[in-house]
Amino acid sequence: MKIFVKHILTIASLFLFALLSSAQENKKIQIIDADEARFDKFSGINARRLIGNVKFKHEEAFMYCDSAWYISSSNTMKAYGNVRIIQGDSVNIYGKFLSYDGDTKMAKMRDSVVLIHNESRLNTDSLNFDRTNNIGYFFNYGEIHHENIQLSSKRGYYYPNNRNYFAKDSVRLIHPDYTIFADTLKYNIDNKITHFLGRTHIISDSARIECFLGWYNTQNNTSAFGKNSILYMKSQTIKADSLYYDKNTSSGKAWKNIHMSDTIEQFAGLGHYAEYNQKTGHSFITDSALVMYYENSDTTYIHADTIFMNEVGDSAKNLLAYFHVQIFKQDMQGRCDSLIYYENDAFSTMFGKPILWSGESQITADTIKMLMRNNVAEKIIMNEDAFIAMQDDSIRFSQISGKGIIANIKDKQLYRIQVLSNAETIYYARDDETNDIIGVNKETSSCMNIYRDDGKIQRIDFIGDADGVFFPDKDVKPEDMRLRNFVWLEKLRPKTLRDIFIREK
Repeated sequence: MKIFVKHILTIASLFLFALLSSAQENKKIQIIDADEARFDKFSGINARRLIGNVKFKHEEAFMYCDSAWYISSSNTMKAYGNVRIIQGDSVNIYGKFLSYDGDTKMAKMRDSVVLIHNESRLNTDSLNFDRTNNIGYFFNYGEIHHENIQLSSKRGYYYPNNRNYFAKDSVRLIHPDYTIFADTLKYNIDNKITHFLGRTHIISDSARIECFLGWYNTQNNTSAFGKNSILYMKSQTIKADSLYYDKNTSSGKAWKNIHMSDTIEQFAGLGHYAEYNQKTGHSFITDSALVMYYENSDTTYIHADTIFMNEVGDSAKNLLAYFHVQIFKQDMQGRCDSLIYYENDAFSTMFGKPILWSGESQITADTIKMLMRNNVAEKIIMNEDAFIAMQDDSIRFSQISGKGIIANIKDKQLYRIQVLSNAETIYYARDDETNDIIGVNKETSSCMNIYRDDGKIQRIDFIGDADGVFFPDKDVKPEDMRLRNFVWLEKLRPKTLRDIFIREK
């Protein structure tokens, strides 16, 4: 029994030794061919000198050169002239000098190095190729060519297994349609997707993009950018946390902290979600949407749930604001359910319980239209149930009502008011010397033309049948001097820019 066990152990030991010897043999660099071979001293170490059509094999890789030194004891070799490494059926590396370690499987190729993998080509001066992990990397500038892509950087890595190029430091990618400058970039040969990591600039004929994170798919012309992205297009700029763009449809989307501006139109828009299309000129912004029109130091702010902007022709832009619209301007404020502004005819129309405030005046109607010139209102047209209330003091209000009213504005004040039908007015009279209120006039007529100056009614021209009465101030209560449909809505008035984001309770 003991003899049998000993025999089995002996066989097992021999088998294990054979396996180890075979594995060790496989790790050795093998000389396949050379025109001339001799032993020589190389830095005090026994080495084999190979000259002419030299060919080595190490595992599945073949190496070629004009001449080489092979050191068996360290399992290393150095190759010179027309050096070439063939790994598998797709990776080829060319250069003028190679230092190769068979134990670590590290190949260091120098001088005019070219790595070719299928249809991609890497040119560099120095390349280290780790055959154990199948990774090639360069550190003294490199340039990659793949189809119509040219990618260059100071340092870079190539992974043949997943066909990814990583470029670092002073990265530049040139495509027929754009150029990318980046800190770090990854490009995949199979899906042709470029990922940006770090500060990135993308430049094309029609646009420029800045971002810190993103990707570009050259197959379907789609791209996404993150981390404080900025898109410049002629006079327009779009800033956002994230941007998405489809070049095929010339359309894009933006998310979070959006700022859209146009220096020619003197326009800007804010929000947290937006879509835009360069071909159609249509765009919209929502989620805390706010647009601004600049004119010198005066700015008009419009807030709504969603704001659409449509380009008409080469210069004009129409604006449509929907739901919970609020307007703030230093000399005028307003609110309504929806608003439409046509830049061509300079008219903006307010729908859905519109209210305008200007100075001490409050304007209401079924719809309100404003004629705007250089961001300044010149005329206000009130249709159906038109009403103007003007505060004389804390409890007294002058009032004008009619089926339709046209109010002309000069120096940011209502100065001529035309009541087109069913005209009614209540206005307070003051002492010329003391300016104290002495009484109240109540007038009715088919139509009226009312003239104001310095915030006061100076004259009324009645058209058609007129009727009126004057009440001494002591004989009437201010709360009794109210026309039908009078309501004072000062609590809804946005008094600061921040107020336009407050919803009506």
